[in-house]
Amino acid sequence: ESITAALDKITPSNFAPGLTADEVRQCMEIATLAEKYQTQVQEAIECTDDDINSYYNDHKNDYDIVDYRLYTFSYKSEDDDEESGDTGATLTKAEAKKYAEELAACKDEAAYVAWLTDYFTNTLKVEKDNLQSELDATKTTDFGYSESYVGIDFLFGEDSKAGQIKLVENEADSAYKVFLLLTPRHKDETVLKNVRHILFKAGSEDKDALADAKKKAEDALADWKKNGATEDAFAALAKEKSEDTGSASTGGLYENVGKGEMVEEFENWIFDAARKAGDTGIVQTSYGYHVMYFVGNGSQKWKKEVKDDYTSNEYTNRYTEFESKHAVTQNDNKIAKIADYIS
Repeated sequence: ESITAALDKITPSNFAPGLTADEVRQCMEIATLAEKYQTQVQEAIECTDDDINSYYNDHKNDYDIVDYRLYTFSYKSEDDDEESGDTGATLTKAEAKKYAEELAACKDEAAYVAWLTDYFTNTLKVEKDNLQSELDATKTTDFGYSESYVGIDFLFGEDSKAGQIKLVENEADSAYKVFLLLTPRHKDETVLKNVRHILFKAGSEDKDALADAKKKAEDALADWKKNGATEDAFAALAKEKSEDTGSASTGGLYENVGKGEMVEEFENWIFDAARKAGDTGIVQTSYGYHVMYFVGNGSQKWKKEVKDDYTSNEYTNRYTEFESKHAVTQNDNKIAKIADYIS
């Protein structure tokens, strides 16, 4: 049906010379079957908890994260001159080292922040209104492993502990870096969310369209409550009414949603600390009005990432095996004719 609908929108003038609608249909059918088969193979791949843990243990650096503070003391190198331009560094190497060693001598985060507060205020003359933002800029959370990052061996060291401070000289950048490890390497156990929604589109500037979309959302929610108020009923209503082409066919379902993946209002609703399974509501976003249904908590973020990578790796192995058994051939003469036609 979808192929027929797509072909109905194509006029003969859109076809290349000599190409017929039947030939286009044949290509579309082959492509559709291939896509369906790919999905079937992917969905057949099993991934147990043992598989997840084993794959994680073999690829820890791909998933572990750390939290830390860092302040960098840049110094003028011996190569700095007027022709090389202003690097922004005002300290001599000796001055930068002295400050870095003082900061590295702090015993804990409170002392580290106190030292920086004094340094920002009295040495750099940072204005009071900007002080907190300067301090906040020294903190990094959920940092993933990067082999080339200066200080990575300390940050992700198996023996590194919370509260440890490390001074690292980075001669390439003419700087001393003082790291404070806040949270050693760990899995990202953020709980993802499962949600269904029904979208009624409306531009944010079109008042009439917004009013119409809001009315449709309110009516849809009322209809759902009258018809059993179950998740299945909501899914059926989403298939019938939702204008979100990405989820309507699955009953408006989005699984394992993480922060930063959806528009702010949508995300705020599903990540509300008081949210519980079965909650409903209406949310306005830049897309229009959404009728929301909270399915419940999903997987932990690290588990989803590992499962996705494990499945992808297994699929690649099966694809390679399949390809080795079924050779792909191509007709170079026909390809040359296509190339000539395009040029």
